[in-house]
Amino acid sequence: METCRKLPLFIESKDITVVFTKLSDREWYETHRVFAPIFQDWELLMSLDLYVYSEYEFDLPRIYTALYTLFGPSNGYDDYKCSFAYDFRLSVEKQGQDYSYALSLADVKGNMPYFTYYRPPLPGKGPDAYQQPVEAEFSKEEMRSCTIAFINFLHLFHEAYEQFFNRNFFRVNPYAYLIYGFKEGAFFSEQYPYEREEDWDKFRDVVQSFRTNPAFDDPMSGDREVGVEG
Repeated sequence: METCRKLPLFIESKDITVVFTKLSDREWYETHRVFAPIFQDWELLMSLDLYVYSEYEFDLPRIYTALYTLFGPSNGYDDYKCSFAYDFRLSVEKQGQDYSYALSLADVKGNMPYFTYYRPPLPGKGPDAYQQPVEAEFSKEEMRSCTIAFINFLHLFHEAYEQFFNRNFFRVNPYAYLIYGFKEGAFFSEQYPYEREEDWDKFRDVVQSFRTNPAFDDPMSGDREVGVEG
């Protein structure tokens, strides 16, 4: 399936259109250098975990499959705390105006993706200073609607596409002792023990067994070896 670079989402309840443009690592570096992060919406993330993902049966292997199929390989990411990241430039079209934002998704510490929004810094602030949403441009409620609309889109796409999907792959989140992917015709996700000192070595052995198995020699398995070395 051919991947896309742009995805427009019309959010009817807010009467806004958000156009997602997948960025290259270089484009994300240039954007991240001059855009400032907006405070994380922890209340929404907890609600998604409790009510949305569980109801949809939408977990890391499935959301990663949807993202990979639609947008291609992951962007660069912290290969100890994450197993993927997808970075976008957002064009927020609202009341005849067009506002420039950015969004990064990453499965930090084995959780479902954090949605971190970015915008140009407020006057007198630098790109390292977290900021509150600007209500007139892209309010907190509009960001929430955007996040939910994007998750709904990914979920509905995956529901329609799942019957055609049959690619063995695996991903690793070392921080969470987590390996997930697709094998023997089904998605899987397994968290390994981490209470004892020797558990890390056992986890690395399991990761190595996946890496040396030709059945998982697929671009979707492009995890970074440094995350489980040493």
